Amino acid sequence: MLAYRAGAHSALLCVTLMSSISGMNSQNHNPCEGLQNSTEVEQIIRKGSANIRNSLGNYFECVNASYQICVADILDPQGELIVVSHGICLPPDTAQQFVECILSADFVDSPFANIESLQRFAELKDYTKENHRPDLIFQHHCGDSNLSHLDTGAIVMICIVGFIMMLCLIAQLADYRDSVHVGEDYALLNGGKHQEGINSGRHAVDTSRWPLWRKMLKAFCPSDGVATLMERTQSRALSGLDGLRSFSMLWIILAHTTLLVTLLGTDDQNEMLENMESLPQQFTLGASLAVDTFFFLSGLLTTYTLLRRMRKSNTNSFPAGMFVLLRFLRLTPLYAFLLFFYTYLVPYVSSGPVWYRMVRDVSLCKHHWWANLLYVNNFYPKTFHSTCMSWSWYLANDMQFFILGLIILTIYLRAKFVGISLTATCSVGGVVAGWLLLVKHRQDTQDDYYDKPYTRVTPFTIGVMLGIMFVDHDFINIRLTKLKSRLLMLFALLIILAVVYIDYLNFAQHPATQKGDFTDEQNAAYQAGGRLAFAVGISIVTLLCVTGHGGIVNSFLSLPFWEPLGKLTYGAYLVHPIVIRIYYYQKVQLYHFTVVEQAMYFISIATISYAVAAILHVSVELPFANLAKFVMPARR
Repeated sequence: MLAYRAGAHSALLCVTLMSSISGMNSQNHNPCEGLQNSTEVEQIIRKGSANIRNSLGNYFECVNASYQICVADILDPQGELIVVSHGICLPPDTAQQFVECILSADFVDSPFANIESLQRFAELKDYTKENHRPDLIFQHHCGDSNLSHLDTGAIVMICIVGFIMMLCLIAQLADYRDSVHVGEDYALLNGGKHQEGINSGRHAVDTSRWPLWRKMLKAFCPSDGVATLMERTQSRALSGLDGLRSFSMLWIILAHTTLLVTLLGTDDQNEMLENMESLPQQFTLGASLAVDTFFFLSGLLTTYTLLRRMRKSNTNSFPAGMFVLLRFLRLTPLYAFLLFFYTYLVPYVSSGPVWYRMVRDVSLCKHHWWANLLYVNNFYPKTFHSTCMSWSWYLANDMQFFILGLIILTIYLRAKFVGISLTATCSVGGVVAGWLLLVKHRQDTQDDYYDKPYTRVTPFTIGVMLGIMFVDHDFINIRLTKLKSRLLMLFALLIILAVVYIDYLNFAQHPATQKGDFTDEQNAAYQAGGRLAFAVGISIVTLLCVTGHGGIVNSFLSLPFWEPLGKLTYGAYLVHPIVIRIYYYQKVQLYHFTVVEQAMYFISIATISYAVAAILHVSVELPFANLAKFVMPARR
């Protein structure tokens, strides 16, 4: 299964060791000259530095001695994932000279050559030769990256956050005042008696005569937002979708929590690889398919809601441009808020020996934020690891698919056969394009395959087809026998499980070839065709749940708690990678993989992500969605 890759490119604060080495070779002086050894200095270096490979050393021992940790990393060819990481404790004033000395040929004659931790640091420059991997990248960094002075962007962002909080507070106070006044009027009309019960003092307020500014202020009322979030829709046209959406989101958080530890580094790469290649962990690795669930639901809901609207109004046209603008206004405020919060405020949240990686990641957003807000960041920058908020590639695809869906439906409303043919062509074309690109780009598929709309369009168009069948072919009222519905559900679940777990065969390597059972062509066919099969399986599950034939699966996906979680999916998707990065990058030791650690990290990060998403849903997402209604009132 395609592994998740998040994050950024190699950065401004990181200096490649290769360039340091070549630069030192050209110098005539000895970089170790002037470095004086003493019992105290050597003792601090020994106590604070790592004595084994893949360790950051004793951070607190080092900092308490007013020294600083210098970290050397060996990265993958994309400059993103940590292969080896090693930390040493050095005096802050001469840390850079120490590093140059350690990496030079003169180190063996220096007074520090007998310190084992420094020897291991020096050995990293030969790591590529020892492992026959000249494509790996070396870098080092010293210090905690503790940013103490706010820049202009941070100050502006603090003002924006403060302004939104002020609006929410004023709106809540105004709402309370209005409800109390209405309660007093109610009491006067009822002989001085106030209404009793749990909602006493809170009465419906007539807002029809309010001026526009007052209505806009009420959009920021937190109590209204919480009520909307927790409100249950008694009769939902498409049952089980909130459960499907929320389960997929939790699946993605599990995968990111587990796989993004490569941004921090692990103390035992081999142990983690063995665990990740085990059969139980195939569910974690298969989470790239969860995004296909989102694409499928996007195609289904776009088609279902728009076609129903057209059939009720008995028209064959719709304002496509207005729909695109409404979607932009609906999605962008929260997206932009988090993008600039991540860029300008997150770097000040913490510090530590590897916090420079966070500073490096967010620096990309200062150059490429506009590509995100135009929803073209899956094409520009050209390399995935140079993008801002790399996980937001999904949003770019989703917006592009929405526009494609409107084009398909415009054609379908005028010529059904042509519209259906176009949809089918896109479905098959996504598989073919994916196979061709995977065969051509076997080493790194991220830039050419994973985040491109022409390779990920298949689940979306499957959703479009199901939406057409629901509205125009009355599949939503289809009746099946209990036996047929159970067999269909079993068939769908078997397809989904097969796509998720069949890739386990690739981890059973043959001693002679060191490859799995799949050839490159077969692996490409699995990756591309598997997404079609998975989308078909999800569509069958959705069909059965919506039509009341889902049985225990529908009962699970329709549980009450899924609905508020479903409303928070967008915010949770945007927030959780930020939470993961903050937690991993502030750590002072590398990750040690165990299933218990994996479970605890997942539960903690999922809980925090949904809590933050709930706050943002009430204070940013819903208010700006309501404001968009004032700008462009819905057409009935």
